[in-house]
Amino acid sequence: MKIELFIAVILGTVLGLGGVYSIVFLTTRAAPTESSVQSLTAVSETPVPTQIPNTLITPSKSVSWDTTPLVFKGTTGNAFVFLSTDIADSAIPTTDNSFETTITPLLGLARYTVFTPSEQVLGASDVVSFQDLTKEQPLTFGTVTDLTSDGLQMRGSEGTIEQVMYSPKITFGSFLKEPKKVSPSDVAIGDRVVVVSDRSEKAILNGYGVFAIPPEYRPKEIQLFAGDITKLGKNNVSISHSGGEKLFPVTTSVKFFGLKADGTTRKRTKLIASDIGRKAYITAIASDSATLTRSIFISE
Repeated sequence: MKIELFIAVILGTVLGLGGVYSIVFLTTRAAPTESSVQSLTAVSETPVPTQIPNTLITPSKSVSWDTTPLVFKGTTGNAFVFLSTDIADSAIPTTDNSFETTITPLLGLARYTVFTPSEQVLGASDVVSFQDLTKEQPLTFGTVTDLTSDGLQMRGSEGTIEQVMYSPKITFGSFLKEPKKVSPSDVAIGDRVVVVSDRSEKAILNGYGVFAIPPEYRPKEIQLFAGDITKLGKNNVSISHSGGEKLFPVTTSVKFFGLKADGTTRKRTKLIASDIGRKAYITAIASDSATLTRSIFISE
């Protein structure tokens, strides 16, 4: 009995000391050093930069509109963006990383492009605007391949065949000169058309508008170029563009604007010598034969 008790005491003492040793060992291994605590604190206090997406929320890529003001809005991390239409350019200031503006839509078919100051196309929209047209319906472009009394067949821009069923209050129009209403008989096989519609459950397009597009129509491809002004000539201006020095013609049709850091603008009449070295944003239409300069925004 005494021997058994003695063994039990010895084992208990050894196990107890081993347990204490284990606790001390684990505590020593787990205890963070001062440098590691500082490192963890530094990492936790480092702010994570917020990425603001460059997005054109409205209008969508191709959409119908009536003659009421057309709304452009989106998000961006820039202080301003540029809006280019078929006929004019403007700067839109941003507030809380978003922008919103309304413009009078161009009657007929027109393209609208929004740029960031870094020349990125934030979004482009083809918009058909016509009196009493159903708003915010998607557009389908194509060539008429067949006609019936209550609809048409067309080959879409991607080669697909679409069946269009006329709605009871469908509008027919022509953009040959000025937008005007026409009769269904004025639409012929082979015509380029844009159809305002939505898709039925049977994959047939419910047509609310069919508009003939002239064969020579091409949407204006507007480009934005940014760089510091390096030279001023009598009829041209040069900027230090990312692709090398770039020369732009300056004609009597070019519009000049002074541009503040917050995106607000004022009209100007010309470029002056003190503009050399300033940042310029130039909108232009590039063609096979020449570059047509439209607007020049000069940072002030």
